[in-house]
Amino acid sequence: MTQAHDNNQEKGVKFANYAIAFIDILGQKDVLLQFNLIPNLNDQEKQKKFKAVAKNSYGVVEGLMDCCQKYLSAFSRPSSTHLSQISDDKKQAYHELGKVNLKFQRFSDGLVVYTSLDGETTRSAMNDIYGLIGVCGCMCLISLAAGHPIRGGIDIGWGAERDENDLYGGVLAKVSVLEKKVAQYPRIVVGDEIIHYLTDKQANLTPDYFALYNRSLAAICPLLLAKDDDGCIIVDYLGQGFKSMIGAKLPKDVILKAYTYIQTQQAENKYKNTAEKRKRFARYLKLRNYFESRLSIWEITPSSRPHTIFPTTMDSLRSFCREIFSRFRKLFYVLPVHQDNHP
Repeated sequence: MTQAHDNNQEKGVKFANYAIAFIDILGQKDVLLQFNLIPNLNDQEKQKKFKAVAKNSYGVVEGLMDCCQKYLSAFSRPSSTHLSQISDDKKQAYHELGKVNLKFQRFSDGLVVYTSLDGETTRSAMNDIYGLIGVCGCMCLISLAAGHPIRGGIDIGWGAERDENDLYGGVLAKVSVLEKKVAQYPRIVVGDEIIHYLTDKQANLTPDYFALYNRSLAAICPLLLAKDDDGCIIVDYLGQGFKSMIGAKLPKDVILKAYTYIQTQQAENKYKNTAEKRKRFARYLKLRNYFESRLSIWEITPSSRPHTIFPTTMDSLRSFCREIFSRFRKLFYVLPVHQDNHP
């Protein structure tokens, strides 16, 4: 440990490794720059346009954060069903196994979700890794269905919390590069350190509840990931693993609405003779290829034309996410409860 590190520890700043997801809502900067200042209150037409712009920018960011918080709040609730099956001497360990320490931080027109991997903070850190992968996959699909696509990255790196929900450090730079330079289109790219962390947890053969629990979740997480055509590891939110573990009851209209949005974006940019439009078309072509390679998993037939479907309501999306985190909670507790040969 360096002297500078020692000094910071004395001042209450603790450096640690953090797992972090950076989610960026695409297209927000163009929306925000439509107005330099708030229009004069007497100009009703401009006021109306300004309110629409504000709703389509600030409202979208607030909505994303609100959804993440609600879903992860549900994800953090313990299961009373499993608790009733556990002897009194194991209940404390059971509660500690279920701890979730994910935090939120606004970052420009996006959102950061993160957790410390310091062993003093939590002994069941795989809860948070699994939660990061799950919430990013859910939000990626839901945001497409809602017409507000996101792009992001997940990785591990060093950082320090200057204040509550105020993370600073190299890890932010890492995920920012993943989002801006690597992801390139609406998807969530997973960094190398996450993969190494999962491998290390699977290799930990320490004979106690916490090692077993972390090892079990570390073996499940790769089922939620896939290698994309360019070699990047991504959150595979339409893959068989995600469907089996999380989205078994996902309404098909959510996927169809996201698929239709992708087709619409392709059509809008196909014949535009500008570099930016050509780039957008190419990126949505890649996203469409991803969808069409997975639609059969969900028993959906690819179409050359946009589907005509009823609008997906926010209530239906919320119901889907409640189901997702209910399944998370069941999965988290099922294995350790029955391992009576461990202390």
